[in-house]
Amino acid sequence: MKYLLTSLISILFIAITLNLSAQIKVYTDHVSGNTGNLTDSAYRLPKITLQPTGQRAAKTSNVMFSVDIEDKPPYSFQWKKNGINIKGATSRNLLLSIVQMKDTGYYLVDINNDFGTIKSDSVKLEVADNFPPNAMLINPTFGNTFRIGDTIRFLGGGNDFENGILNKSSFLWKLEFHYKANSKDQSFKTIITTEGIREGYFIVPNQQIYDDKAYYRLSLTVRDQDGFTDTKYVDILPKKVQIKLLTNPPGLKISLDGSIVDAPYSFTDIAGMYRTIGSVSDQTMDGIRYRFDHWEPAGLSEQAKISPDENMAYTAVYTPVPEANTVLANNFTFESKDLSNNSDDQYLEEITMVTSFKDTHNVYSNKGYILREFWTSVRGTTVDKIPYQLPPNGKILISQFEGPENLMDNYGTRISGYVYPPISGIYHFWIASDEQGELWLSKDDSLEHKTKIAHVPTSSFFQEWSKFPEQKSEGIYLEGGKKYYIEALHKESLKIDHISVGWRLPDGTLERPIPGNRLSPYITPYEETENVELIQASGADTIARILAYLNPTDKGIITLSLLGYVDDPRVHISVFDSKGKKQYNEKTTCDITSARTVLPIKERFKPGVYVIQVAVGNKMFFERILIR
Repeated sequence: MKYLLTSLISILFIAITLNLSAQIKVYTDHVSGNTGNLTDSAYRLPKITLQPTGQRAAKTSNVMFSVDIEDKPPYSFQWKKNGINIKGATSRNLLLSIVQMKDTGYYLVDINNDFGTIKSDSVKLEVADNFPPNAMLINPTFGNTFRIGDTIRFLGGGNDFENGILNKSSFLWKLEFHYKANSKDQSFKTIITTEGIREGYFIVPNQQIYDDKAYYRLSLTVRDQDGFTDTKYVDILPKKVQIKLLTNPPGLKISLDGSIVDAPYSFTDIAGMYRTIGSVSDQTMDGIRYRFDHWEPAGLSEQAKISPDENMAYTAVYTPVPEANTVLANNFTFESKDLSNNSDDQYLEEITMVTSFKDTHNVYSNKGYILREFWTSVRGTTVDKIPYQLPPNGKILISQFEGPENLMDNYGTRISGYVYPPISGIYHFWIASDEQGELWLSKDDSLEHKTKIAHVPTSSFFQEWSKFPEQKSEGIYLEGGKKYYIEALHKESLKIDHISVGWRLPDGTLERPIPGNRLSPYITPYEETENVELIQASGADTIARILAYLNPTDKGIITLSLLGYVDDPRVHISVFDSKGKKQYNEKTTCDITSARTVLPIKERFKPGVYVIQVAVGNKMFFERILIR
């Protein structure tokens, strides 16, 4: 029994020893990384994949140190200068803004996890007793766009606090084409690199660009005698156009760049890019065979190359093939409701009634709307300035005879369609607009017979119907149940804008403006469903950067431009001198329409170099200025 007990104790001791040894081995392998298939970053010190690098920087410039690791969280960072913790520096990146001589030193970062701490390389920051140069990209400016084949001119300058205006030999220009390489990643290629010039130009190549989000980036880098550089850039975005391909009658097919598409078909393109549109022959729809007749707008060949500069709609008009549809018409059979009267007139009337359902030409229907077209960037105050011969910049169906108020500046409008008098009698019409407006009415449903019946000589207030006697028409007899072509023209210049049209029925009822149930648009049915957006959102989601000019400033005022989309005009502006001391601090608002704010600089500061800091939301931007 004694020997048995001793044996059991020995076996138990050996088992515990082997198990403990295995655990120690597993732990040791995890820490050393020798884990085979069991490797897990949670069981080792952080592994640095990118070390910070030493830098030499000029005074008032911004410096960033970065580090990267491949391990999984949790872990933490702590940056140090000369071995002392930097307060608040606890992220992968260390940004030093507006550095001064006192920032010279050695920097590293401690990275901690549950297994301990590892240190990055210690690197030196040397701040030179020298201010960086300042590049000035004068042209092109923010907001410039390009179309295929455009010539874009560029102009720049540069100055240095120590050496004054920089010679053109210190200039380096670079043009990049940025595009989407695949569904996720953006890529770019360098188009031009040139140096030693202050100005020049480049021509946008005449090539197919199928990415409507592609853009050109032009940058100017200047270098001073001490080797310090400054770079400014501007993105030149494409001018986009909306292209619609339609058919009349709707529902047929069109060819686009050799591919067959079903109409209506819409897409966004870059202005000036060539596309090939064409008809598709021998199409059948609802038992009717069609052949191509012509394009609208007129003047295009059956297979045509287009390169529109504005939003455009192209309609392929098809007509039934008579010889192909004769058999179908002969197959219709009818029974007379009055068997005692089988006259040819009755059969003819019934055939006309039924075949009208097969009519494919310009069937105007669907009351409730009228068409509003508009042309933008049109100067002047009179309706004769509107370029009716050109396609409109946009169109929209409106539910009453009235345009929007205070929409934009410098545009023209045409509202056209049919008006339907509910009863026969004498009608009076009115028009109110800012600025000039004209109202035209036809004696029937044709454009050719329209005449001007009322107008606003200069401008009226919104729905102010009686400022001028010319705003009211004479009494006009209209027949109930018929339709009459009606058209209003409106030209806006600056500030307030509106247009309204109303009428008085023979029984004295006033409808001002005329409601949609009395109206229909002067377009074909497939277009009646269109609702073209008036203003399409564009631009960056946030501020991209800031620009301070004139720079150097010698006129006592400096303008700050916030480059990007501004949804909150509140900004916080601080100005620091070359020693990093705050000289100016203000919370203000910018003009949200132009994203600009103006500061009176010269009255506040002595000549020298200053740094402007602008806080917009949670982003901060810096720009240097030289005051003489």
